[in-house]
Amino acid sequence: MFSARTANDIYLHTWWHADAKKSASCVLSNNQVRQSPFCSTKVSTCKAPYNYYDSFTYISIPRNGSEKLGYSSLDGAEFATESNMTMSWSCFEYFTDVYVDVTLTTNKNISSANQVKIRPSKLKFSKQLLSDSTIRIGVSYNPGGYRFSVEFDSELFTAYDRSGVLSETVDAHSRDVHIQPRNTMMIFAQPKVSDEDGELIPKSQAGTIFRPTQGDISYIDDVQADVISFGPGTYFMGPRHMAELSSNVKWIYFAPGAYVKGAFKFPEGPQSCYRVTGYGVLSGEQYIYIRNRYRR
Repeated sequence: MFSARTANDIYLHTWWHADAKKSASCVLSNNQVRQSPFCSTKVSTCKAPYNYYDSFTYISIPRNGSEKLGYSSLDGAEFATESNMTMSWSCFEYFTDVYVDVTLTTNKNISSANQVKIRPSKLKFSKQLLSDSTIRIGVSYNPGGYRFSVEFDSELFTAYDRSGVLSETVDAHSRDVHIQPRNTMMIFAQPKVSDEDGELIPKSQAGTIFRPTQGDISYIDDVQADVISFGPGTYFMGPRHMAELSSNVKWIYFAPGAYVKGAFKFPEGPQSCYRVTGYGVLSGEQYIYIRNRYRR
């Protein structure tokens, strides 16, 4: 069984999910977190480049592996589904210059660093080819962090318009629309937040804080606290459920490593300021795709 090595100090914070499942097709069980089978990520500080740490690489797939529910019309995900398109991403906190090692695990070799593009292209990060599958990217520290994509030439394909429908195949009436990666990869290098930062991490001054236990949180509608704070772990509320929050709740916090499957709705009323903060994930994978087309 794989044992991840993660960092959690003043310079670098990475995290992992023990209940990970590498999959780009099926619907996952409630407690599982989808892990990319196409890319993996490690991070090290530039001061200690060989002391690297695992950073969980998430992945999103069309309709999260499920079928259409209650309708048959086109919904915009057809082409992505037929072309097996995915988006992987990894997120970490940092407070110093780092190296981000991204490994392509699709059995498509990389022979040159020039075959890997960083976008937006205005970011002039250094690139070093470590192997025929791994690129090392030098990311300088920025108080605002960086969000960028890592684009492998071997993953690019051309999409064509065939009488108003996107396709990979060509006929006499086709025209090329764009070139894009089949499996995209995003990196979110986030500025490290101090545990004492009461503006971004809720403290007792924010009012009463409710900390859910990992697992089923379909009861969350009944919570009367001022703040709901999700710690690291996996949470779910089932399909067709959107939490209608109490009027007392004014802040939802997702800690790094928190993975919450569901949806939240703040109540309408006199309250004009709500907060949703944190580097955790709020996933809509169990939520009904195109809800207004679904019929119970």
